[in-house]
Amino acid sequence: MLTYGGTPAMDSCGNPIYKGAIVNPATSVGGAFGCVFVNNQIPTSLISTKTAQILQLYHEYYKPESSLTANDAANAYSPDPWFHNTQSSVKMDYNLSAKQHINGSFYWDDYPRINADQGGVWSAAAPDGGPMANSYWHNTTAPGARLSDTYTISPNLLNTVYATFNRFRNPSIAVPHAGKRDSALGLLHGAGNFPLIYFHSGMYFGGANYQNGWNFSPLGSQYNDYYAGNAFIYSDELVWSHGRHNLKFGTEFRVIQFNYHTDVGTFTGGYPIIFDPTTTAPTWYDFNAYDQIGNAFASFLLGDVYNAENNNPDNEYGRRKAFSLYASDDIRVNPKLTVDLSLRWDYNNPYKEKYGRRKNAVSEATLTRASETESFSLSTSARSVRSKQPRGSPIQVSCRAGQRPIWITLSAITLSPTQRCMPWNPRYKQRRIPCLRFSALMRPSHPVRHRCPRRNQRCR
Repeated sequence: MLTYGGTPAMDSCGNPIYKGAIVNPATSVGGAFGCVFVNNQIPTSLISTKTAQILQLYHEYYKPESSLTANDAANAYSPDPWFHNTQSSVKMDYNLSAKQHINGSFYWDDYPRINADQGGVWSAAAPDGGPMANSYWHNTTAPGARLSDTYTISPNLLNTVYATFNRFRNPSIAVPHAGKRDSALGLLHGAGNFPLIYFHSGMYFGGANYQNGWNFSPLGSQYNDYYAGNAFIYSDELVWSHGRHNLKFGTEFRVIQFNYHTDVGTFTGGYPIIFDPTTTAPTWYDFNAYDQIGNAFASFLLGDVYNAENNNPDNEYGRRKAFSLYASDDIRVNPKLTVDLSLRWDYNNPYKEKYGRRKNAVSEATLTRASETESFSLSTSARSVRSKQPRGSPIQVSCRAGQRPIWITLSAITLSPTQRCMPWNPRYKQRRIPCLRFSALMRPSHPVRHRCPRRNQRCR
């Protein structure tokens, strides 16, 4: 029995209060402590109709597999309960003429699998963990294509054009879409996931098991997103052999894309539908046992949601282009010594979002140095070639020159309001709180030039 002010704690109906007691919220009004449910049991007439539907799924898919009360002896699930990998490739070589040769290849990597690495309830009788499991499809694909065209201009002059495409797409789609569980429960006409539900100990510190439903596992899944990266590469190289020299001149152009589609039509992963002990606890700040009463699962039975937020689309389409020029000369000094000289210039265009959804805030106080977007390099090396096994490693010397400092800023904080609390059971209105939340996202911005105050002064 709990005590209050040195005497046994009693509820508003004169009943003693024990650790783990749950209070009928209909009796806790006007500042009153309220009355503990008789025998600490919620009458079936007060159980929410939506909760009753979920309880049926517990009975159907998640029956206890042992008589243990503190541990379910179900078989542990694997992070990948199912997967299949298919890899295939094809290559082509063709001589268009005595001077022109083309070749190409295409490969396909398909890796569909079910991931179950997010915790939550799991049914050993179902291959995907059952309708309330947080399992999701990763149907990862990675195609690629290569094509080159080599043309012999003269016996000592050769030109080759290369074109390359790479793609990687990785979706995360919740498995339990069948039956449109979210709309069947009348909660959200979304992607069809069983809604993500957490059982928390709420605002209390050091909450005990009896507050969060004896460590009840979360239900449902928030996954309904994907990202895809594309790379387009074009290059042209000219090789000229003249006497002791083997010269190469080339250019390369790259287009990099990263497309990200956030979870949409689901309840958000950080703040989904949350039940905590608030509803089934009295006025906690007036009671010295605030961390010992109330129960999150009891609040779930009553259908009183503490917080609920669904995802808003926040898709991004990153873009970047890069350009390079290079030249090299392999000089064969003698049969045992070759000297390599090379010169290269690279330019990386600032990263940007296709529709301008990234914002910048320029402030000298927040300037930080980034990796160079433009560079100029000069390198030399000497290779000693012996007719027998070489001794030691080749000598190599390299240097870089002409780099310009590039500065970027940290972007402004982006505030994204989410939707308000979703009513689960309108019969219980006490202690409702507004659920307008803001998420702070720090995003990289476009490079911004920052000049030094005086000539030859180092920028910091």
